[in-house]
Amino acid sequence: MNRRTSLLALVCLLPVAFGEACGSDATVGQPPAPILIVLSLTGATIFRGANAKSSVSVTRTGVLTGAVDITVSGAPVGVTALIDNVQTAGSSTTAVLTVTVGPSAALGTYTLTVRASSTAGPASTNFVVTVAAPPG
Repeated sequence: MNRRTSLLALVCLLPVAFGEACGSDATVGQPPAPILIVLSLTGATIFRGANAKSSVSVTRTGVLTGAVDITVSGAPVGVTALIDNVQTAGSSTTAVLTVTVGPSAALGTYTLTVRASSTAGPASTNFVVTVAAPPG
């Protein structure tokens, strides 16, 4: 077995050890996303006149660091969604998403998109808001 064959065998054994196939048409798993966004809450039922908060965590993989722009879209009339308290340390950024439902917001369920953008690329996740009438 020559050096090239030995190296190919080693490269093939690593994916096989983790349940992947090997050969000329082998597909090794996708690389990790360069940016990941996670919410502490992925949704809430909010009464008219009230609000809910969710922590936002953004992580960049590898040596990528720097500023991250976090935005939220998709709020219907009468619902506001704000990102504040943004703090970045190294490859991690945290923020707070506050969703406020006004007294005249239409009842229903809405999907907001929370998006993070940086030099590492974009990532997004959803926050589902159910607008409800207060009891009584």
